[in-house]
Amino acid sequence: MYRVIVSLLLLAAAASADARTALLKRPGGGSAAAVGFRAALSTTELPRWPIEMRSVDELRKLCLPATCERWDRLELALQRAAQWMASYSEGKPRFDAAVALSQIRQTVDSDALRAAFEAARAIADRDQDPPHRRFWQPDLQAPASATSRWPVPTAPGKRIGSNYVLSEALFCRESGWRPETMVYVCGIMRDQGGYESTHALWGLAIAHQNGCIKDEDYAPCALSLQEELAKAQPLDFRPQATLDIDLYAERVLQSLLTGTTNPAVDTWAETLLRLQNDDGSWGMGRDGEEPYYRYHATMMSTWAAAEWYRRFVAYPQLRPR
Repeated sequence: MYRVIVSLLLLAAAASADARTALLKRPGGGSAAAVGFRAALSTTELPRWPIEMRSVDELRKLCLPATCERWDRLELALQRAAQWMASYSEGKPRFDAAVALSQIRQTVDSDALRAAFEAARAIADRDQDPPHRRFWQPDLQAPASATSRWPVPTAPGKRIGSNYVLSEALFCRESGWRPETMVYVCGIMRDQGGYESTHALWGLAIAHQNGCIKDEDYAPCALSLQEELAKAQPLDFRPQATLDIDLYAERVLQSLLTGTTNPAVDTWAETLLRLQNDDGSWGMGRDGEEPYYRYHATMMSTWAAAEWYRRFVAYPQLRPR
C-alpha cells in the first residue's frame, strides 16, 4: 500500500517540478592542498576539504575599502561569524550548534570554528542518547527503536518532530528508510516552505546520500521541495525578526546542499551576506527574542555561505563574472 502511495507522490512531484531542472552533485574532495578561498579556486583539481581560512587580521589587510576581492570578502564574512560564535556569551550553545558546526567544518575550518565546535560538542556529548551525534561521530551506533520505529503521521495536518526523520535518514543503512517515511517526507510533513519543508529536504538528502533512496525516487521529491522553498523566498526580503533571517538562511542552505540549479540561489546568498551585522553575527536583536535565535541564525547563515562557496570551487561555470 505504502509503495503505491510513494509512486503516486513521486509522479505528482515530477509533474510539479520544472522538467528542465537538474540536480548538481555536491562536490567531493580532491588532493590539492589550499589555504584561503582564492587559493582553492585557483587549483587545477579539487582541493582537499576543509579549506583552512586565513586569519581575520590578514583578511582585513586585504579588504581595504573599495579593494576587497569577492572571495576575500566572503572568507572574511565567515571568519567574523566564526569568531562571534566562538566567543558567544549570551548563554550556552545547544545540541543543534554541534550538528551545524560539524557540517560547516567539512567545507571550511579555522581556529575559531574549532573552538566554537568544541564548546557546542562539550554540551551535546553530555547526552549519550541522541542519534544525531552521528553527524560528528560516524561510528556511533543506535538501535532501530531509537531511529526508525517512530509512528509516522498519516493524517493531513499531523506532524511529528523533524528530528525523527533525520534520525531515520542518518541510520537508514542499518535500520532502513521506510516507504511510509518517504510518503510523509514528500507529503504531509511539508509546510509551504517553512522549517518542516527545509528539514524534509534535509532528511531526504541524507537518506539518498546513504544509499537508501534510488536516484529516480529521490529527484522528483527533491526538485518539488526545492521549488517549494524557492516560492517561499521573498523577492524583496525585509526581515522583521531574527527568525525571518534564520528561515531564509535554511532555505538557501538546503537548496544548495541538494544541488539546486535555480540561479536565484546566488541572489539569495548575496542578500544573506548583506544582512551580516558589524559584530559578525546575523539577527535583529529585537526585544523579547531569545538570545539563542541569533546564534542559530548565524550558524545557519555561515553554513549556507560555506556551501555556496563549495559549489563555486567545483563548478567554475557558476562563478560570478
